[in-house]
Amino acid sequence: MRPLALVCSFFLLALSLACSDPAAGTGRGASGAIAGMTGGGTGGSAGAAGSAGMGGSSGDMGGASGSGAGAAGAPPVGPFSTGLPGDTPLSGLTSDQLTTVCSALSSYLAKVNSSDGACRTQAFMAAILAARATAGSTDMLLEQVCQQAYDDCAVPTTPTLSMCNTPMADCTATIMDLEACYSAISTEVAGASAPACGALPGAGMLGNQSVAPLAEPAQCATLATNCPAAVPAN
Repeated sequence: MRPLALVCSFFLLALSLACSDPAAGTGRGASGAIAGMTGGGTGGSAGAAGSAGMGGSSGDMGGASGSGAGAAGAPPVGPFSTGLPGDTPLSGLTSDQLTTVCSALSSYLAKVNSSDGACRTQAFMAAILAARATAGSTDMLLEQVCQQAYDDCAVPTTPTLSMCNTPMADCTATIMDLEACYSAISTEVAGASAPACGALPGAGMLGNQSVAPLAEPAQCATLATNCPAAVPAN
């Protein structure tokens, strides 16, 4: 499977999905990652470490699972629905139908990107980067960096969808395929197991943590094959 650099948001969701070395402080934040095809969202503030990139090798996440303290991210998002017949081919959408699809997906991804799972992942990455970038970081400082990133992420931002500016005349995928893919991405983002900011590993351990990138859901296979412009970029 191709990695979704989350969404993230991984993603969560990012989360999207090209994964980068967290130590470099580059890559897409959880918002851009999970949104994927939105043209690259930006992650929340990561304090001294810069914006949080999503990616890196998998490893022990450490800490207990839970939501961030303070401003809470949105709850898990339900299935994605455009309201159009499932067997409608994406290549056959009228101008009005495309507007409906883009509006529904943009709103949906804004919710996914600001969900608790996406924001915990982004905040955890911000804390990891801060621990690596700032020698002698204290537990309190890293928790503050984490919480600031979480709070920034929890503010919904409506993404711009590159798909909506790309001709899809050759797309044989259907509305059902699109809805199944993004519903699965949302479910994966919601299942993120990053720790709450109040339950981070100690400063001496945090810099050695890493986050596994989200895998592209199997439900996106048909969409990826028959309409790659509608799938989060890798």
